[in-house]
Amino acid sequence: EVLFITDNGGLEDAVFKTTMDGKVLMKLGYPKESGKYKSAKQYRPSAILVANNGDFYVLDGYGANYIIHYDKNGKFKKIFGGDIGEGEAQLRKWGPHGGAIDTRDPENPLLLIACSDQQYLKRFTMDGKYIDKIPMPGTSPRDIFIHGDKLYIPHLGSDWPKTKDAPGFVSVLDKDNKVIANIGG
Repeated sequence: EVLFITDNGGLEDAVFKTTMDGKVLMKLGYPKESGKYKSAKQYRPSAILVANNGDFYVLDGYGANYIIHYDKNGKFKKIFGGDIGEGEAQLRKWGPHGGAIDTRDPENPLLLIACSDQQYLKRFTMDGKYIDKIPMPGTSPRDIFIHGDKLYIPHLGSDWPKTKDAPGFVSVLDKDNKVIANIGG
């Protein structure tokens, strides 16, 4: 068991892999090799998604909105999102805030990304190809948790940031990604 930790303060080291008692096993700075960052200050990761094979994806949700794919040893593999690609393949500000690796179909795992201020989820293949988006009007999806065949999506509030004083709530989606409940909404 290990922990993956992000520091979104624009520091030289922003991603850490540690033992459960805090021994640092790996440190990664901003992905210079991607050619998309000029300095660590542009890189402010918000989450890390870990695949079954040990590869991991760093979501730069507070920085330049890219998703950076590394192998299990921390070797850079690919970058996507941000301003890469056309149309919906790109991720706008606050795009990749949180997410999950959706293994509900074990033969076809997907990256599921919570695009908080855009009021939708986006789905990508594990190699970064855009598939589609799941509209969630009136929401602010901040992260995604999977239990069984359901998705649990915490929201900062309804229609955030326009209504910053609105209380948060949790959406529950079924196996077909349809909302079946909004708890506290």
